[in-house]
Amino acid sequence: AQSNYCSIYGNQFSNDGLVANQVCCACGGGISSTTQQQTQQPIGQPSPQPTRPPTPQPTKPPSPQPILQPTQLPNPLPSQNDCVDSSLDWHDSGGSSYNCQYYAQSNYCS
Repeated sequence: AQSNYCSIYGNQFSNDGLVANQVCCACGGGISSTTQQQTQQPIGQPSPQPTRPPTPQPTKPPSPQPILQPTQLPNPLPSQNDCVDSSLDWHDSGGSSYNCQYYAQSNYCS
């Protein structure tokens, strides 16, 4: 019996140079919806004039003691709920019915 389509077929049946394990969240691919949301929005308008060049010397002296704690925690890994399939219309080379929903159905993906 077939029990895990992603493990069995996820690296096969490439379409547009991509396979299910790259494109589909259910197979460990896809992209973070947070990342997608952040990268689709422009940060702001470009400045009308170029910014100033860097200064020849550092503007602040280094701290006398090393900082023992990191200043910012790394971003957590995206959860399955935070994932979006990379291409909503992708399907494998077997045909349009072999899409990310197919790979995710009936607990076929780990």
